[in-house]
Amino acid sequence: MTNMIFSLANKKRQFFKGIIILFVLVSGLIFVNNNALAQNASASRTVTAQTSDGATVSGTITVSVPVSQTGNVVLNFLNAASSASQAADTGAKMVSDYVSSSNSSTVKNIQSKTTVSTPIPGHRVTTTVSRPNSNTIEVNEDCVNGASAKGTFTIKDKPASNSNPSGGGDGGNGGNGGNGGGNVNPNPTPSGGSNPDVIPSGGSNPAPAPAPVINRGCTDSRAINYNPNANQDDGSCIYKKPTVIITANGYSGTVTVRHNSKVRIAWSSTNAGSCSLWRDSLKKAVGVKGEEIVSLTKDTTYTIKCSDVGGKQEVSKAVKVIVKAPEWNEVVPQ
Repeated sequence: MTNMIFSLANKKRQFFKGIIILFVLVSGLIFVNNNALAQNASASRTVTAQTSDGATVSGTITVSVPVSQTGNVVLNFLNAASSASQAADTGAKMVSDYVSSSNSSTVKNIQSKTTVSTPIPGHRVTTTVSRPNSNTIEVNEDCVNGASAKGTFTIKDKPASNSNPSGGGDGGNGGNGGNGGGNVNPNPTPSGGSNPDVIPSGGSNPAPAPAPVINRGCTDSRAINYNPNANQDDGSCIYKKPTVIITANGYSGTVTVRHNSKVRIAWSSTNAGSCSLWRDSLKKAVGVKGEEIVSLTKDTTYTIKCSDVGGKQEVSKAVKVIVKAPEWNEVVPQ
């Protein structure tokens, strides 16, 4: 959950890397499928985590599913959870893990945005990230079936260190005290001298290190416009358009065969990340290249559909097999 909140970095999921923290973790987080769901369909979790440079991110995640709804709560990347409570636990861990592996600059650069996605067919999800102020991030995610995930998070910088804590009372001039509880300097400075370890009155602590530079661009090395200098993906990746070929007995277009004879359906593609083969309205996942031998007794259309490696473009091609009815005196192969 919570896609709700924060998508964990994974080299096989480079498409999500660096998208503003809460977008990555929240997008597509909550929706419902066709299995039974417990009546207790609401849960909240408190999250407190520190970034790699000491800033604190804290807030609350709430997952809700209508009691009239049936199904399992399904998390980001299609990991199923059996209840809203388990979904909230998983979402809280995702947030904590992501914050721990990020720096405060990344968190502070999260922008307000609204996206619409369909992680599972028929389950449209709308995700909105807003910034009421510079230290607050609000995330709201709603599924078309009524399920929702909400979170509010506050960002606090690491407190500045102070090497000159204040003391009290009259401590005398070094040695063993005087009256009161003054601090004793283990390395007293002679009268008229200076101590390099003590910050003079009116001085200041050293300035904090500058925040790392963020270079936005395409971070997927498979893309045409891959930017090796980018350290935050901006969703601009462009991929080569796939090409596909499908034949029946080596021919494309429309092919006529004898009734119940063996037919070789073969396909191949280039620049494709995934493919599916359709036999009329029946679909199954297949490799980017393959074949199968079938026996047909009726006209059948085979269609190959392939998406590019980034999942942004899909192309398809079909071959129609016409089955010739047997002659009255023809022996039909069995």
